Amino acid sequence: MKAGIAARAVIVLVLFASSALTVAARAAEETATDGQGQEGELTLYERMTSIGTVACRVFRDDEGRVTKTVYYGLRHEALDRPEGPYTKDMLEVQSIVLRVYDEQGRQSREEHYSPQMRLDRVKEVVYAADGAVQSVVWRNAQGVRTYEIRYADGKSISHLAFDESGDGLVSVRGLVPDDMDLVHGWGKPMHGLSCGLAASTVRGTLSAIRIYVTVRNSGKEPDEITSGIRLRLVNGRGVVVPQKEGRVGAGDHAAPADDRARDTVTQVDPGEAAYVSSGELGRWYADLPPGEYALAVVCRDSEGDYSIVSNTIHVTILAGGEQ
Repeated sequence: MKAGIAARAVIVLVLFASSALTVAARAAEETATDGQGQEGELTLYERMTSIGTVACRVFRDDEGRVTKTVYYGLRHEALDRPEGPYTKDMLEVQSIVLRVYDEQGRQSREEHYSPQMRLDRVKEVVYAADGAVQSVVWRNAQGVRTYEIRYADGKSISHLAFDESGDGLVSVRGLVPDDMDLVHGWGKPMHGLSCGLAASTVRGTLSAIRIYVTVRNSGKEPDEITSGIRLRLVNGRGVVVPQKEGRVGAGDHAAPADDRARDTVTQVDPGEAAYVSSGELGRWYADLPPGEYALAVVCRDSEGDYSIVSNTIHVTILAGGEQ
């Protein structure tokens, strides 16, 4: 009896594995054609890109518009030849991009898929009444807005990043929009500069809470800021929590001169904002006990002094397994 059950279990596993391989093979075959047997135009790159892409295959409709692009990396057994030249048999599907056009023939949507044709993200193009691009909006697979670029006179003017809800603005680069503001506001201005601290979520583990630091220039003259920041995290007992050893600006001490030398300097024009830094909270802190914390950031000005204090946000840090 037990032997019979075991045999049936093996058969089921074999059939499942065979089915999975068939689906994978069919997906690979479909990505290499346009659904009508056309193989598209394959281009082999001279060298690998920074993300490991070595080739692409382009498909066009009857009007010559690109409707599908398949990007390729190297198969595992070909990774010992990253410098090229590359051949067709070395390729493995890396990602697939589908493009949709509106009635005026303009690209209105771009869908990005994994090699298994699982939707990863979507790009939507919004046009103004005069036909010019007004904005480009990125959404994740669930349809939540993650990023937006706004345009004027054919140039990008604002780069906007959003929190997990898709509604809260967490970062601005370029012109500060007048129809929305950072989800947690800004700190007090210092010589016309304000630092804004925002988070992807205010409740989560150290790896789930991602912070964004932005500086806005509300003055009348251009100014400069550096990428150097110091975090100040206070627990429920009012005690300042030290950062990881070796982090820039750990604790309440200024960063050493060699760290300052690695900072980048960014000019911020009047009415605009500049990205300063971002990262998971775990980048600065480790093994914090769960609980309520108050977090603020101090940015370094062009003179190298920590003087631009952000707003304070309150976060709830959870243990690794909590939700």
